[in-house]
Parts: sequence; C-alpha cells; structure tokens
Amino acid sequence: MARKTRRVGDFAYDAVKVLNEARKVFGNSADVNVWLNSPHAALGGKVPAALLFTAQCADLVLQELVRLKTGQQLKK
Repeated sequence: MARKTRRVGDFAYDAVKVLNEARKVFGNSADVNVWLNSPHAALGGKVPAALLFTAQCADLVLQELVRLKTGQQLKK
C-alpha cells in the first residue's frame, strides 16, 4: 500500500495540536522536548516526534498524551 503524502498544513496542524496537549501535560518546554524526543513503550518504543508524519500516528501520540493527563492505565 502506498503511503499517502500529507500536505504541509495538515502536518503543521497536527504538530500544533500535539505541542499544545504536551504543554498541558508537562507544563514546560524542556519536559515537552524530552518527552517528544524519547522512545515510549506505550507508542511501541517509538519517538513521538517521529510519529507526526501521518495523521493516524499523530492521533496515537495525542491519545497517549490524554492518557497521561487523565492518569488512565495502559490497555493490555
């Protein structure tokens, strides 16, 4: 299956949504930067910043941030 190319505006919109949610969760830019650039088990060991290139993966990053904010447990 061919990978669908995203428009720059779509990528930017998702990146801003993720950054805004991350700021709500972590409160400061330094912690946001560390979280976005570190691998996480909840994201399959992937780095959140690298997942923003597809809408589906950006949604996974947002879902993980919401989970962290609300204190929900990971589903097994």
